[in-house]
Amino acid sequence: MANIDKLIPRKIYSANSYPTIEIEVCLDNGITVRTSSPASLYDKKEHERTFSTNSFGKVVTPLNNGKNYDDGVNATIKSIKEEIVPEIVSKNVNNQFGIDSILSDLNGNRNKFNLTVNSTLAVSCAVAKAAAKSNNISLFKYIRELFSKEKIYRLPVPMINIFDGGLKTNNNLHFQALMIIPINANSFKESITVGAKIFHTAKKVLGEFGLSSSVGDQGGYASIFYSGDESSIINWKSIVTVAIELIIKSISTAGYKAGTDVLLAIDAAGDTSFF
Repeated sequence: MANIDKLIPRKIYSANSYPTIEIEVCLDNGITVRTSSPASLYDKKEHERTFSTNSFGKVVTPLNNGKNYDDGVNATIKSIKEEIVPEIVSKNVNNQFGIDSILSDLNGNRNKFNLTVNSTLAVSCAVAKAAAKSNNISLFKYIRELFSKEKIYRLPVPMINIFDGGLKTNNNLHFQALMIIPINANSFKESITVGAKIFHTAKKVLGEFGLSSSVGDQGGYASIFYSGDESSIINWKSIVTVAIELIIKSISTAGYKAGTDVLLAIDAAGDTSFF
């Protein structure tokens, strides 16, 4: 049996230069692991991000939001040190359900303090990773033993980003991402090959329509979409329609059939106030 000896939160920066939280878990048997959570909104009221509207009428994150991110992460790290660490240190690392229950209770007690999903997620993942390493098994095997009776390992069907939009992309696509799912491939490797072929075909299709193929933060093309009528450039429903039609054309041009070989997916990251 291994117990949690130390839990250390710290601030790190993502590939997009946004600060987020890393958690280091040290066990009393000498094992140490680290994990982090994606940079996202921090919901302490005094550290909320501000938003602006770009020239296409889309809500975006302004460039001066770095300090808001920093303040939010710093405040969350302080909360982790003060509220989570005392509750988690000394606990049996193999008691994932018990630790997650503690985190859930803390996160739900809004009168006591305000944690974010990112903080509790990072701690939970770090504990699971430490437990797996302590038991000398892979993390995916440890998670399966905890949560599933399924004995067959299956790789998920990948979702491949084609177009970027949303808060962090200064174009006119309101949805955060428009993606494809290669469902008719015989293996994960083949799915990635299909996705890569369609992704590169999409660049050529964009060029045919005189649209930019610059790549955004999420890896998709951050194009500014329009079709014929210039007024459609600020109509979010029209923009989504145009973008989807371009993806469908890219799928067919690459030699596949939308709806049979490849499905479409949307990461809306939505807030109705944006529309």
